[in-house]
Amino acid sequence: MKIFRNLFVALLLLCSTTVVAHDIEVDGIYYNFTSGNTLSVTFKGKGFREDRERYIGCVTIPANVVYNGTAYSVTSIGDYAFMGCKGMTDISIPSSIERIGNNSFAYCWGLTQVEIPEGVVAVGKRAFHNCIHLVKIKIPDSVTHLGEFLFCECGALMDVKIPVGIKKISYQMFRACDNLRHLEIPENIELIEDETFFGCDLIESIVIPAGVKEIGETALNGCISLVNIKVEKGNKVYDSRKGCNAIIETATNTLVAGCKNTVIPKSVTAIGNNAFWFSIAFAMKYVAGLELIYDKMDYNPSAKVVIPKGVVAIGNKAFEGCDSLLHIDISNSVVTIGSDAFSGCEVLEDVKIPNSVRNIGKYAFSDCSRIKNIEIPNSVNTLGSGAFDGCCNLERVSIGNGVSCIEDWTFA
Repeated sequence: MKIFRNLFVALLLLCSTTVVAHDIEVDGIYYNFTSGNTLSVTFKGKGFREDRERYIGCVTIPANVVYNGTAYSVTSIGDYAFMGCKGMTDISIPSSIERIGNNSFAYCWGLTQVEIPEGVVAVGKRAFHNCIHLVKIKIPDSVTHLGEFLFCECGALMDVKIPVGIKKISYQMFRACDNLRHLEIPENIELIEDETFFGCDLIESIVIPAGVKEIGETALNGCISLVNIKVEKGNKVYDSRKGCNAIIETATNTLVAGCKNTVIPKSVTAIGNNAFWFSIAFAMKYVAGLELIYDKMDYNPSAKVVIPKGVVAIGNKAFEGCDSLLHIDISNSVVTIGSDAFSGCEVLEDVKIPNSVRNIGKYAFSDCSRIKNIEIPNSVNTLGSGAFDGCCNLERVSIGNGVSCIEDWTFA
């Protein structure tokens, strides 16, 4: 019984004691002990949210610290160390630092420029996420790893040089960097992941090096100012044949990424998933011979689109949200109109579905509020759920005798 009483008292004492995340504090900077006589910069107290004013103004991290008569080397900046310190306006990082942790400077709105010293080998994911006033950052060639979301939503960032030791440009690394104007991709890059440059509104030109082996489907989407795309000669996976201003997967002749100045070569047989999604491809030219228009191809703000002979399917979300699209001419080779294919084309007035179409997908023409008449040909078997949902001005509908399935909310 005495043992249980002592255990209960010990638990009470533990619960009443303030838990402190940092191990020591020296001259206003908080540290955790790591291996040997080394320290990692951290946040104050129990969590990084506890004191958002723990670091303000100009902060200088020392290379060495003496604590209780023992000398320590500061070798890393820990996860969340400075996260949310909006009052910090400048950070000086010593050459003793080897690693910068995840979220370490995220939401530091006062930072305008940062210099990472030579010797740092890794910068963690979201390290500078949402540093909205960060204009300039210098990254040394000693860095061999840059994490996901690294500069995501750094809206003021204008120019970044990627170190030569980097092999991969990570997921959403530069997403929504609205003022990023120039980016040089080094020769050693092999992988560009999804949404890497999504929403980089001011990038006008991009060159894909010969060593790149894989490009994510949405890597260049949302780059609405992009007018020049070039793949360097010697690339074994991709090309930009005949100066087409696009990235083409050589083995399959699939166009995987384009821009508003893309001219599709006659040798292309397919447009890949997301190839023009949110890319505002109003100058793009189609040619005959395409087999498929895949998912999420955006053609905003074209007034008229002609789907050429040879195209057999219009993919999911192919023209979704093209709010300047007035007329669509669908060739009689098209068999499938995918889900959300023309959803949200608010000014679309004239649609003629050819007698080759067999399936109209879910919400294919939803919220096309100006369509007044629609004729479903005898070839159509299935009308997907919500296919014409939100077509509030629809006055006349003619359904062919081949339709065997009308799903829920087709004309809601």
